[in-house]
Amino acid sequence: MDQDQELLPGASSSGGEVSNGPATASENSLTKIKASGKSVALRNVYLAPLETRNWLFHTKYCRQEFEECKLLIEQELDLTEGNNECANYIYGLIMRKEGKIEISLRYFEKCNELNPTKVENLKQIARSLFLLGKQQLAVETYLKAERFSFEPDSSIYYNIALCYSKLGQEQKAIDYLTKALRISQREEYFSELASLYTNQNNIKEAISVYKAALRQFSSSSDLAAELGLLYLGEGQNEKAFNKP
Repeated sequence: MDQDQELLPGASSSGGEVSNGPATASENSLTKIKASGKSVALRNVYLAPLETRNWLFHTKYCRQEFEECKLLIEQELDLTEGNNECANYIYGLIMRKEGKIEISLRYFEKCNELNPTKVENLKQIARSLFLLGKQQLAVETYLKAERFSFEPDSSIYYNIALCYSKLGQEQKAIDYLTKALRISQREEYFSELASLYTNQNNIKEAISVYKAALRQFSSSSDLAAELGLLYLGEGQNEKAFNKP
């Protein structure tokens, strides 16, 4: 799963759990903004209700109209003195896509300040920490997110496993991947678990994981190739070239 495709807060008009600042604005009905050298017309954007503005940011992000989205959000954050959780969240996602990880972290931390029990905010903070090489802090943040989660979240366990793998604590990584797979059997979970067993030279367990994965994802050429390579390494050439 793409880590930047988590649920965007405040994108729907039904959500009452997002803390967004004052929805006041007094812009002209037509504003001209320069975006990447192009003139973009924005009609009555800041006279619209807060939910509508958040929907607009969400739509621009999903369409990958990032430059225009950034300009809209920058104006929104100026108008609300930074107190729009949805705007901060989407801006953080864009910053991370641009490789500006430390900046993205600041925006996600602002989201957490506005809504400290929101699981998605904590998960995005943890993701940015992971990308900054701060795996132990990322683990702590994911564990905090787990405490606020209403039900077990396989993505939290998977990402904790990735952190522990980077920290060289492979057994803990295996334990968390096993927990993730009990909740959701995703291809990347199987693949990561098999890779960890391979790193430990536990080829028997790695083969077992790949075979279980292929029962769920029989058309996966990646899984089949990895399993075949393990068989070749074990000198089991016939199995390597046969369909599992």
